Amino acid sequence: MKQAGYIVLFWTTLFLFYLWTGSSSRNTHQIRTTPDEVSRNGFVMFARNDKLKEMVRSIKRLDALYNQAHDHPWYIFSREPLDSSITGELSRVSRGLARFGIIPNEHWGYTSTTERIIKSPISREKLLNRWFAGFMSSHPLLRDVDYVWKVDAESTYHCNMIRLDPFGLMKTNNLSYAGIPGTKEDAHGALSLWNNVQSFVKRNGSLLHSEGMELLSSDKGKSFNMCRFKDQFGILSLRFLRSTGYHSLFESVDDINNGFTTDGWTDSLFFTIASSLLGGPRSVHAFRDIGYEHSKWTYWCPKGKAHEGNHCMCDPTDFRLKDNKPECIALFDT
Repeated sequence: MKQAGYIVLFWTTLFLFYLWTGSSSRNTHQIRTTPDEVSRNGFVMFARNDKLKEMVRSIKRLDALYNQAHDHPWYIFSREPLDSSITGELSRVSRGLARFGIIPNEHWGYTSTTERIIKSPISREKLLNRWFAGFMSSHPLLRDVDYVWKVDAESTYHCNMIRLDPFGLMKTNNLSYAGIPGTKEDAHGALSLWNNVQSFVKRNGSLLHSEGMELLSSDKGKSFNMCRFKDQFGILSLRFLRSTGYHSLFESVDDINNGFTTDGWTDSLFFTIASSLLGGPRSVHAFRDIGYEHSKWTYWCPKGKAHEGNHCMCDPTDFRLKDNKPECIALFDT
């Protein structure tokens, strides 16, 4: 009974919150995006037929907490065509237009060894990380899109983001990548990628930002601090992902040893390194006022005025999770 009461309270709060933000946004023209801005920003989600419930929940939640004021489209990708019942339901519940795309075979594996392990759930995740990092920006469905918000079906957001307007913040500040700070990459994967990055740096000095190592290394690139943004959430500039420097970096490290599949490089690790290295520290933004949760290990809840002002529905004193690394959180204060 107690648990049921909490559930009722949560959804009642969310409904009232939706009404409050909706009436507020309708009377605040500054946060209403233009039709052109709507079409050039969008949410990106990888979908599976067996994840309908989770996808619907994530779409409804983000639409209530942010997209009700903007109607940005949803770009939903899959390896195979989704059932018509799935596409119909996702189109029905999404605030913005829902569009569906297939990830082509040539972007989903690159060696016979890789192809043999695709059936593993872990391998699917690894190949998806590679697709997000290297091929998402070139998909025809996103041809005219400038910024994408990567959404995982099993992620949860806890704060109102209408006044914050993350997409608007990206454009105004000319950002390449924004996410939630404070975690460290697995040492093996991080170091193998960093070794490849160091080789790229030696060969391509003209492509690097003069302050490119500031967020990545304390000794001018000799070692990597292994700090990165949290998984399964990030807002990215597709113009940056389509740039010559970014493509050169991705192709350089991807061609060496299939690290996304063999060493488990995450897209958030690669995005953190690439955006810092090529765009400098001011092209990267750490969101501290977005409440975010994914699985039992990833959690972020704003504190103080940010928690109150954004009507966050999370506990800022909850330290049950282990991936918040103080040294990495402090790094993105600079």
